[in-house]
Amino acid sequence: MSKKHHQKTIESLAQRITEHQEKIRLESEKSFPDEGLIEY
Repeated sequence: MSKKHHQKTIESLAQRITEHQEKIRLESEKSFPDEGLIEY
């Protein structure tokens, strides 16, 4: 695989991490957060 392909993969994974962090933050702010969703 080319360097360009690796870079695109890394950027895609970084975006997914950001999305998950946002979901965890939103769930943590709830009155009764679902600990099962943010446990990992």
